[in-house]
Amino acid sequence: MKKFNFNLQPVLEKRITEEEERQRALGEKLRALEQGRSDFVKLIAVQDDCNTRLSAEDGEELQVHERRQLFLYLNELRGMIQQCQQLINEAEASVEAAREALLVASREKKAVLKLKEKKMTEHKKEIASSEQKAMDDNSIAKFNRKDGMT
Repeated sequence: MKKFNFNLQPVLEKRITEEEERQRALGEKLRALEQGRSDFVKLIAVQDDCNTRLSAEDGEELQVHERRQLFLYLNELRGMIQQCQQLINEAEASVEAAREALLVASREKKAVLKLKEKKMTEHKKEIASSEQKAMDDNSIAKFNRKDGMT
């Protein structure tokens, strides 16, 4: 009985490796996106805090130079928030591209796996057929010996 040998095994292994690499890449891109979103939330919180300090009516009066510093800081924060939003948009596009690449790699791997399963099924049928033929030949030979024909 011959052993099953899948000629495309190196291709399958390459497809599996590619899919794993793309999964890792997607994970990294997702972590970067989450970090960007986290930074964005923090910047918004700082901006809200500054706006609250500027509009405080609890008797706390800000000196002119403190108020000016807060306005300058708020302008800087707005720029940082816009930059962070742009980075988030780019990260989202990158995540979507990585998802698509992972999907393609997964499809390619599944196609080769399906081919392997088909070849394995054919191999099993071939083995079963040859075993059945061998048993039939043995039965015929045994029958012929009983009848004394051989």
